[in-house]
Amino acid sequence: MVLNQEPYISYWLTGEPSFYDNSLLQDEMYMNMFYVSKEECWVWNDVPDDLIAVAEFYSGTVPFVH
Repeated sequence: MVLNQEPYISYWLTGEPSFYDNSLLQDEMYMNMFYVSKEECWVWNDVPDDLIAVAEFYSGTVPFVH
């Protein structure tokens, strides 16, 4: 299943999937989902393999499915 094409493209956060984070210099081959309260909707975002290693503030708050 390709998730970065129609009909799924509208589920992604604006500008995503990018497949690479220039600020972290990390490939992003995984996906997380979070709620954007000002838009009142859930969105998808691509993330690096070890999100906690690059964004420690998520520690203990990000559940995952393996």
